[in-house]
Amino acid sequence: MIPKRRPEFAAMLNWSDMHYSDYDPLELLSISGGEKKTDNFRIVKLPTETVDHKYKIKFFVSGVAYLSSLAKEDISNLNSDSALTFDFESDNGSDKNAVAIIKVKGNVKIGYYPKYLNEDLRALYNTEVRDSIEVKLLKVNSDAPEQYKILCEMTCDWPADFYPFQSGKFSILR
Repeated sequence: MIPKRRPEFAAMLNWSDMHYSDYDPLELLSISGGEKKTDNFRIVKLPTETVDHKYKIKFFVSGVAYLSSLAKEDISNLNSDSALTFDFESDNGSDKNAVAIIKVKGNVKIGYYPKYLNEDLRALYNTEVRDSIEVKLLKVNSDAPEQYKILCEMTCDWPADFYPFQSGKFSILR
């Protein structure tokens, strides 16, 4: 966690679309991952069914650093009205579970869905709620490092008998 007295703390809250008045340290960790290169863990929020029966999770788009300069330039033109979609990249040489985030207008890849969320997205896509899956652009942080550049939210209907993070990769902290 960034200490509250550090100047980057306010910037991190802003990039995460949070305000000091409603700041929740675990919520910030779940959006940002709170990881260091030396960590062998990541903090993520276990999605829970909302009152209106939705699966909802905020995340920063991954892989922005690996985009072409043309795609990075296109990111600066994104706004909250920019329609996004996703594409499963099963032929991706680095990660067969990769999910690209695509700007619909121009069909431009703007990065990747976070790796730790891929299995849930694929599981949800293979249910009756497939057509309700939406990736919405919440915020573009032009002043942020690339890993905090694009904040999005994925929502869909919550399918019957669905349990998130069922892979053996996840453990609940109590």
